[in-house]
Amino acid sequence: MPIFDGKERFDLVLSHKGEMKVIEQQPSGQPGVAHVCRVRYLPIAGHKVDTDTKFMAANDAIEVALRPIPSANVFMPYQITIPTMAGYCHASSPSAWRSSRPASRRSRCCIDRAANVSLLTAMRTAA
Repeated sequence: MPIFDGKERFDLVLSHKGEMKVIEQQPSGQPGVAHVCRVRYLPIAGHKVDTDTKFMAANDAIEVALRPIPSANVFMPYQITIPTMAGYCHASSPSAWRSSRPASRRSRCCIDRAANVSLLTAMRTAA
């Protein structure tokens, strides 16, 4: 997914990793599954060639769990994990509990504009 934030141009490449079960404290009527994707950061232009950028570009453990919102026909970030040189950065939805389960089928990872902004914000905070 190509991204330009006004200063940097980079790609976020998503690949399917599995699914996780979403257990809500209060039912929302949305599907009880989130699709987990690996995320690769590929700097293109406008970035500093430094240790942080090289670390993030080589990092293959960035993950985002996307929850489908069928009524809006989008996927929203449910949980984001970004390994950094200082440790792991976790961001998640505070309104639900999560537990892992093996993927039952391969699904296509999609992300909408709001998810782009959420993921970009989390990556900038982690760096």
